[in-house]
Amino acid sequence: MKIRSPLLIRLAGLAGAGLLWPWMKSLRLEMIWREQASDPFRSDASDRYIYAFWHESILGALRAGFQRLDLFTVMIGRHQDGEIITQIVRPYGISVARGSTSRGGRAALRRMMADSARRNLLITPDGPRGPRRKVQAGVVWLSSATGMPIVPLGVGFSRARRAGSWDRFAVPWPLSRVVAVSGAPIVVPPDLEKEQIDAWTRRVEDAMLETTSTAESMCHQAGKPPGP
Repeated sequence: MKIRSPLLIRLAGLAGAGLLWPWMKSLRLEMIWREQASDPFRSDASDRYIYAFWHESILGALRAGFQRLDLFTVMIGRHQDGEIITQIVRPYGISVARGSTSRGGRAALRRMMADSARRNLLITPDGPRGPRRKVQAGVVWLSSATGMPIVPLGVGFSRARRAGSWDRFAVPWPLSRVVAVSGAPIVVPPDLEKEQIDAWTRRVEDAMLETTSTAESMCHQAGKPPGP
């Protein structure tokens, strides 16, 4: 059932914000940075990156960044679910650019570009409508325009409920394990031609599929009983 009342949306967001902290803290995070320079939480971190993760993994990526959400700007669609998510995460300091490829995309990209001077950027390049785990060209265009490298981020869950939506959205159970694996930063050249954008899009997609496979495999192996 869709919530249409602005007041109810706000109340749902406030309730969700109150529950978010204990829920996120209960998840056992294992974060693996293949290149330490792309770790935004290092005390000497100075470079900024675009972190790309699948739409289904939003809650896992949120857990990975929860210690310092004020370091990031995230793109969230203008649909009703996006408004609730915005209300939930804003109290924790994250900056939100509202828009998607289907609605308000140009305004959101302008906001992302403006924030790139001082924040890292978070993007789900297969959102908001899919296909699942297929990268769209917007993340490559944004990287080319800002000069910010793309860090592919794969997320695995030991126990999660999967929605019946196009992306099989994952809701991790409290106290479960979340593994996040980053790939090597992908430096996209400036002023790409259209045919070059397609090639770089495939490169980003391949890297995201690889990090996701690694993260999911690590969660699967962790759930196995010890050998003899």
